[in-house]
Amino acid sequence: MGTYVGTNENDKFAAYQETTGWWIFKKKVWKPWKMSGNAGNDTLTGGEKNDTIFGNSGNDYLYGKGGNDTLYGGHDNDYLNGGSGNDYLSGSYGRDTLSGSTGNDSLYGGSDNDILYGDSGNDYLYGGSGNDYLSGSSGNDYLYGDSGNDYLYGGSGNDTLLGSTGNDYLYGGSSNDTLLGSTGNDYLSGSSGNDYLYGGSGNDTLLGSTGNDYLSGSSGNDILNGYGSGTEYDTLSGGDGKDTFLLGNTSSIFYLGAGHATITDFDWREYDKFQAYGSIDNYSLNQSSNVSGGSALDTQIYYRGDLIGVVQDTTDVLLRADFNFV
Repeated sequence: MGTYVGTNENDKFAAYQETTGWWIFKKKVWKPWKMSGNAGNDTLTGGEKNDTIFGNSGNDYLYGKGGNDTLYGGHDNDYLNGGSGNDYLSGSYGRDTLSGSTGNDSLYGGSDNDILYGDSGNDYLYGGSGNDYLSGSSGNDYLYGDSGNDYLYGGSGNDTLLGSTGNDYLYGGSSNDTLLGSTGNDYLSGSSGNDYLYGGSGNDTLLGSTGNDYLSGSSGNDILNGYGSGTEYDTLSGGDGKDTFLLGNTSSIFYLGAGHATITDFDWREYDKFQAYGSIDNYSLNQSSNVSGGSALDTQIYYRGDLIGVVQDTTDVLLRADFNFV
C-alpha cells in the first residue's frame, strides 16, 4: 500500500499513472493508497484499488475512483465521491456532500446539515445530526435521517425510509416502499407502488398515492389519505388520537368505480372524522357482516351508490356527526 500525507497547504494528490500536473506516483502496477490531507483545502483522488482517504481539516474534495474505498471528510465542509465499487463515506464534522456513485455504498453524514446521494446500487444512507437531505436514487436503499428535520427521498427501487427524531419529510418514489416517521410531526408520501406508511408519535400526514397502500398513523392527531388515482384498495389505521380519514377533497371524490378504502379503527370517542367531497345528500351508509375484518358488523360508505369505504367492525358511524364535507 502506498502512503501520502499532505501538508498544511492546499494539496492535490492523485494515484494516477498518467501525468496530470498533480502529485504523481508512476507505477507499472496498481496498488491501494492511504492518503491524508492534513490542514488546508485538499483534493485527493484514489486509484483503481481499495483506497483509504482522510481529508482532515479544511474544505476537501475526496474521490475514491475505482475499488472499494473508504473516505473520511474530517472537519469543515467536504465533498466525497466514492466512484465505482462498494464504498464507505463518512462526512464527519461540517456541512458535507456525499455521493456514493456506482456500487452498494454506505454513507454517513455526521454532524451538521449534510447532503447524501446514494446513486446507483443498494445503498445505506445515515444523516446523523442536523437537517439532512438523503436521496437513494436507483436501487433498494435504506435511508435513516436520525436527529434534525430531514428530507428523505427513496427514488426508484423498494426502499426503506426512517425519519427518526424531528419533523421529517419522507418521499418513497417508485416501487414498493416502507416509510417510518418515528417521533415528530412528519409528512410521509409513498408515491407509486404498494407502500407501507407508519407515522409514529406526533401529528403526522400520510399520503399513500397510487397503489394499494397501508397507512398507520399510530399516536397523535393524524391525517390519512391513501388515494392517488384509478383502482386502489387502501387500508387506513389511525391509531390513538384525533385522526382524519380522507375519502375526498375540495375538488373530487376518491375511490369511484372499483376500489375502496378500509378503515380499521374509527372511533368517534377519540374525535376521529371522515373528510368527503360535496354534499351529505350524495352519501349513504349500510351495515353488513364480514365485508372486512372480523365477524362484527361493518359500515359501508357509498357515494351515489358507489362503495368508497368500509369501516371495520363497527356500526357506530353517523353521516352528520362523523363527516366533514368540503
